Amino acid sequence: MNYLQKEKEKKKEKKEKEKKEKKEKKKKKKEKGSKVETSGASRIDHCSNNFTRNDLDVVEGSATSWNTWTEEEKRLHSEMSNYLSLQGDSGERGITPMKHIHQLDTWDCGLTCIQMILHWLHQSDDDGEMVLSRCFAKDDQVWMRELIGTDSIWTIDLVRILHRAFNGSPGCGSRDTLEQKCIKEDSLHSDVQMEFSTSPDGPLQSSVYATVSFLFCSTNLGVDQSYNRIGYYRDAFQRDAQRVEQLFAVAVAESMPLLQVQHLSLKVLVDFVSRKGCVAIVLVDNRVLLNHGTIHEDPNKNEQFEFATNNQSNTSYSGHYVVLCGISYDSNDVCYAKSFSSEDSFDDNDFCMVLKNPGSWKDQELVTAKRFEEAWRSNGTDEDVIIINRRYS
Repeated sequence: MNYLQKEKEKKKEKKEKEKKEKKEKKKKKKEKGSKVETSGASRIDHCSNNFTRNDLDVVEGSATSWNTWTEEEKRLHSEMSNYLSLQGDSGERGITPMKHIHQLDTWDCGLTCIQMILHWLHQSDDDGEMVLSRCFAKDDQVWMRELIGTDSIWTIDLVRILHRAFNGSPGCGSRDTLEQKCIKEDSLHSDVQMEFSTSPDGPLQSSVYATVSFLFCSTNLGVDQSYNRIGYYRDAFQRDAQRVEQLFAVAVAESMPLLQVQHLSLKVLVDFVSRKGCVAIVLVDNRVLLNHGTIHEDPNKNEQFEFATNNQSNTSYSGHYVVLCGISYDSNDVCYAKSFSSEDSFDDNDFCMVLKNPGSWKDQELVTAKRFEEAWRSNGTDEDVIIINRRYS
């Protein structure tokens, strides 16, 4: 056994040991947080993010309380579950660990969200321990930008990228080539990169992706002509409208997973994203999301950098994509989310939304359910959401 092999074995043993220790910590934390407290209505302790279906039936007021759902919500949930190939309910609830990536430009938030999704899918499990290669973070967008050929991104563009990625269609470059480049440029992470099995047929084809499905839900699978009056869309609307309608036609012809819904309730969305292996890319109104005026330090610059977005500070709507990777019932997280403004303090939910915001320098954002829903349902978003489900064998 040569030196490199010995080093690789040592790293492997260390990783297995750390994973075992992490599982033990999770087990102890779960046992500690499993007590049920009763204050008015029955509820699960804030310290626990792990639920079972039986628990949900007795948690009055919880976002995922099954017995408070309408028949339409249950029907829609069932239909979406079929699209996503959900195989029962494991009962696990919480936040999906995911590496944060900051967007490179003012318009590429959607592409950056997909980058985060793809790197998450390349993790061997959901322990969130994969070290993100600098090379991947830069080069992943190359084939995406070439594929869409525009900087005016609509959600159907992201659907097209995901469909191409998961189906391994030719024309996006080779993942093998990219990985070899990353191994050379980022040798510290070579043991991580070499663990992935790849195929030259597509940039993202691997054994991990064999168990991935996604669904695009929207109130409008097309172009709302009234958006021509919204400043955010106005300049490129005529050109975009024709292109986007054509993309929807192609999506239908190629049987991409699209579902038009009259109303997707927050309950249903929360139930999906709080499951293990389920996350969502959501289109929001950035002006609503940023109402609390959070400013973030750029660690690489001597200046402050507010959330990046298209330069639409004087308009009534500013589209922005974020990754919704779960919810938190932790009382500290909920209090933090409610502390941004007087409006947030009146949110009566006992949970908050956990976001990966490509326009923020923070690793994650905690936002009240009230603010998130308002940003998601703003005029201009069509309430677009792409749910991605990673199934475990």
